[in-house]
Amino acid sequence: MNEQEKARLEELESKDAAWREKRSAYYGALIDDTNSSGSKKRRRLVYEGLTPEEMDEYHRLSLKRYWEWVLTDSAEEDARLAAFQKADEAWKREQEEKWAAQTAAEMSDGYRDDLPGKRLKVVCSQPEETPPEEVDWDAEVEKDMEEYDELCCHGMSLEDWHEYQKLVDKRQARLWLEFLPGNEDYDFDYLLDLLQFKINRMIDYWQWDSHSGDGDYYRKQMELAVHLIGIIRNHGCDPDESCTRRLRHRVNLRNQARFTAQPTVWCPSKRHEVRWKKAWHLIFKLLEEKLQEWWD
Repeated sequence: MNEQEKARLEELESKDAAWREKRSAYYGALIDDTNSSGSKKRRRLVYEGLTPEEMDEYHRLSLKRYWEWVLTDSAEEDARLAAFQKADEAWKREQEEKWAAQTAAEMSDGYRDDLPGKRLKVVCSQPEETPPEEVDWDAEVEKDMEEYDELCCHGMSLEDWHEYQKLVDKRQARLWLEFLPGNEDYDFDYLLDLLQFKINRMIDYWQWDSHSGDGDYYRKQMELAVHLIGIIRNHGCDPDESCTRRLRHRVNLRNQARFTAQPTVWCPSKRHEVRWKKAWHLIFKLLEEKLQEWWD
C-alpha cells in the first residue's frame, strides 16, 4: 500500500469507529431509560457511518493491507507463534492432569460413599441445623468470569491470546495461498482435495484453539474423514503408502454387494476396489451423520 492508500484507510477507519461509538452510546442510554421508572421516548438513531461507496473502498483497502501482512515474512512473528504454541501445549497438559486427578478423586469418593458402614453412619447421624450463609453474588460472578476468561484464553492474557490467534490466522491464510493455485475446476478429484484440505485446517483449529471439552472426540472424526478421502485418492490403499497389488489390510468381500459406487480410478486388485467403494460410502455417511456436530 502506498502512503495515500494508508491515509485514506485510516480516515475511513476513524469515521467507522466514531459511528460505532455513537451507536453504542445510543443503545446504552436506551437500555438505561428502559430500566428506569421514568423512561422517555428517544429520537430514532439515524445512520451516519460509511456510505456504500466508502464501505466498498474500506473493504478493498483493508483486504489489501491484510494480504500484504500475510505475505510478509517475519522471524520475530514466527518465534512468537512457536512460543505461544509451547505455552498452549503446557496449559493443555496441565488441564488434562488436573481433570484426571479430579475425576479419580470423585470416583474414589463415590466408592467410599457406597460402603455399607458409610451409608449406615449417614442414616443414623442427625445433621446439625446451621443457618444459611450469605452469598456475595457479585464476587461469585466476578470469580466465574475470571475462570471463564482463563479457560477461553488457555491461561494467557487477553492481549497475548488475541496476538496468538492473529498469528495462527496468518499461518492459515498462507496455507490457503499455497493450496489454491493448484486446485483446478475441471475434475471432481480437486473437490476431494479441497474437502480434505479444509478438514485438515479444522483439525488444526480443534487441536490448538478449541474450547470444547469434547474436542479430541470430534477431532478423531475429522481425522477419520481425512483418512477415508486419502483411501479414495490413493486407489484403495492407505494415504501414505505406495499402492501395489499387495494390500496389507483385510477386506471383507462378502458384503461388497452393498456398495454400488463404481471407482473411476484404477485399482490394483478386487480387494482394493472394494476398499475404495467402502471408503466412498463411509465418507459421505460420516459427513451426513456427524458434520453438523463439528462446531465449537
